[in-house]
Amino acid sequence: MKMKKLSCLILFLSLASSSLAVDPSNQPIYESFLKCFSNQTCTAPDKLCSVVLPQSSASFTPTLRAYIRNARYNTSTSPKPLIVIAARSEAHVQATVLCTKSLNFQLKTRSGGHDYDGLSYISNRPYFVLDMSYLRNITVDMADGGGSAWVGAGATLGEKTLEEGALDMVHKWQFVAPKTSPDLFMRLLLQPKTKNTTQTPDSASFLKRKSDYVETEISKEGLGFLFTKLMETGKLGLVFNPYGGIMCQVPTTKTPFPHRKRLFKVQHSMNWKDAGIEAENSFMEKTRSFYSYMAPFVTKNPRHTYLNYRDLEIGTNSHGPNSYREAEVYGRKYFGENFDRLVKVKTAVDPENFFRDEQSEVNATAWLAGPGGMDGFLMESMRPHEFCSSWCEQGIMILSLTPLQLDILSLSYSELVYFADKSCVWHGGCSVGRLINLPINVQCSPLLLG
Repeated sequence: MKMKKLSCLILFLSLASSSLAVDPSNQPIYESFLKCFSNQTCTAPDKLCSVVLPQSSASFTPTLRAYIRNARYNTSTSPKPLIVIAARSEAHVQATVLCTKSLNFQLKTRSGGHDYDGLSYISNRPYFVLDMSYLRNITVDMADGGGSAWVGAGATLGEKTLEEGALDMVHKWQFVAPKTSPDLFMRLLLQPKTKNTTQTPDSASFLKRKSDYVETEISKEGLGFLFTKLMETGKLGLVFNPYGGIMCQVPTTKTPFPHRKRLFKVQHSMNWKDAGIEAENSFMEKTRSFYSYMAPFVTKNPRHTYLNYRDLEIGTNSHGPNSYREAEVYGRKYFGENFDRLVKVKTAVDPENFFRDEQSEVNATAWLAGPGGMDGFLMESMRPHEFCSSWCEQGIMILSLTPLQLDILSLSYSELVYFADKSCVWHGGCSVGRLINLPINVQCSPLLLG
């Protein structure tokens, strides 16, 4: 039996401080957007030919494809944006948001290419793409409280490589990489040995990415098991990114990113060149199988996932009546205990849910489960007694709110409403209309309150 070789690669990184013709069907949309963009940026339209790109622009396809890493979403039948905005400045970003919103289109935002499942450039409704790959400036300020750096959304890292290949080395890496000098970053790549290829902007392969977090070192026996399964899978690779350093010194609730105390992050990386649904199904199944083998060695309840390695298999949002619960499934895997705070912020700053995709944060949307399983939502004009009569013709209705919902409403538990015999009492004089944009659990009971 021919044995496959397993190669292990450690990456050491030292951290030192012209108008074109437009498709006639899209002409009015393009002209409206260009006029708005020109006004917002105080720039003449003829100076924006390299920034605002309609589908007929010679730069449209190269710009769109440049950061599509997954060939599954780079086919002739893949949805295409009506316009790509190749932003060169913050002013371009701001203008794009304002003008897209004014035209009532969906906006997809893309930067360095980590969106493996296409959420930043694919949509099932008419949309624009804001491409921020040109925003690559890095500004370091050593006078800012011990030093800070602002990194543009399009900036990427260079790498130096040293090839190794041993179980002992990988095992020892877990004890060294996350705890070594904060000036040294040691990333580990583990994969069956294949011929090296050079990636060019339009040579995307078909791929799938998944991710995990490890809290405690994996034993040699556990690594041996994973090595065996990795070679059986064939093309799958693993990338171990160590944490530690300044990252773990920041409280987990300081920013939305909650995984600072983890030992290291694991990226599951599957690439293939064969086109067609049969090949895709085969490689996707191999990826899922290895993901299941990894389960005993990573975080649990929930199994945490890295946001920038988008994975639609952990949950999606239809933005319908169950949007809050749908978002909670993937949201807690991405954001942990910070999910509730993000929902509160999203509700406050984006009440119209303009910034949305299949895995975006949600507003606390008001949908109620009524008697007999009937679904509906509160009308803003309804008062408690009207609501009581409409939804609970018999017995008592209890509104049960979560701490997050109470926080958004600025209420306490003592201010909850109890309905009895079709009469309603609302402590604090708050109308039911205040409950718009909240998921509320409604229960009807034949019991009476004493």
